[in-house]
Amino acid sequence: MKIYQTSLAVLILGIFLSLELLAQDNRSDKNRLKITTFNARFLWDGVEPEEGRVDFAHKSDQTAAEEHMADISEILRKIDADIVNWVEVENIEALTTFNDKFLKGMGYMPFLVKGRDSFTGQDVCLLTKIAPNGPLERFDEKGRSGQTEKSVSKNYFAKFTLGDLNFAVIGIHLLARPSSEGRKDDKQAQADAIRSLATSLVDDGFEIVMLGDFNDFDAEVPDINRNFPITSVLVDLKAINGSTTSDDLFNVAEKLPMDRRFTAHWDKDRDDFVDRPDEFSSLDHILLSPTLAKMIGDVEVVQNFDFLSISDHFPLSVTLSLNGVEPSLSSAQIKMTSLLPNPVGNENEKSQRKTLSCQIL
Repeated sequence: MKIYQTSLAVLILGIFLSLELLAQDNRSDKNRLKITTFNARFLWDGVEPEEGRVDFAHKSDQTAAEEHMADISEILRKIDADIVNWVEVENIEALTTFNDKFLKGMGYMPFLVKGRDSFTGQDVCLLTKIAPNGPLERFDEKGRSGQTEKSVSKNYFAKFTLGDLNFAVIGIHLLARPSSEGRKDDKQAQADAIRSLATSLVDDGFEIVMLGDFNDFDAEVPDINRNFPITSVLVDLKAINGSTTSDDLFNVAEKLPMDRRFTAHWDKDRDDFVDRPDEFSSLDHILLSPTLAKMIGDVEVVQNFDFLSISDHFPLSVTLSLNGVEPSLSSAQIKMTSLLPNPVGNENEKSQRKTLSCQIL
């Protein structure tokens, strides 16, 4: 009888832990990690009160807003990323509506920490099939460029663990207008702030995934139109601490052929027509620390949709091969606090089934 009770307790423990772990990692392929960043162009829910003071076609119109969500979701379903950085999202309510109504069954969990851009009302946020180690955090410290000090109003960072791989995702949306001299120091100060965050995370033992709408060009990885930056934003961010090149971040766009290097469309002459290649550029980036860069299996930009009406940005994705990483179903740490393998009394009674106690840390 004691052997039976012990086996039953172990079985219950295994089922409990397995369900808990599986709930933390909903990837269909545990040998890969696909990461995407996409500026969804005002992913709002159309429900009052609407955030921000910027007008756009589907603002305050729930039907139109959800039609926009449906269009965006079709693109994401084809990509099937494991971690998605979303740019230009209204709030957690809009993100949750988007996930629950249009991405049902894909296994995503929505996360958002409110930003400080009250004018546009936009936030950057996360949809992920892997639970982060804790809640999203926002970095509010200011960076410096010359005499200018500025923080990043739209950012978050999240920490993840897959087996023995610890990595941090930093989602950002920097100031617009990459060719504006008046914003040069502001943008460089923002980059300095994020650089200090990344340096701190590296010091804490995390590999870095920095991604989002940088609103700037990378001189070292020229885009389809060879746009050249007037700022040092990408140089500063990729250099991390600046004292060594061993931790420099890698721009995944380097893996793309030149004619595919564009993530944004700007209708300069406002004629609702695509004047290739003048109106294309790369403003969205994914930067990886060296360890992660060695895992790159594929890089893609989805550009075959009606970007004139859906979004003026294109989703950028990188797929990492995890064949060399020990498998882990969860980022949760589990501590067994008690186990009673031979409970007293009738084990068929509900009151006698509580034979173990676990704590999820």
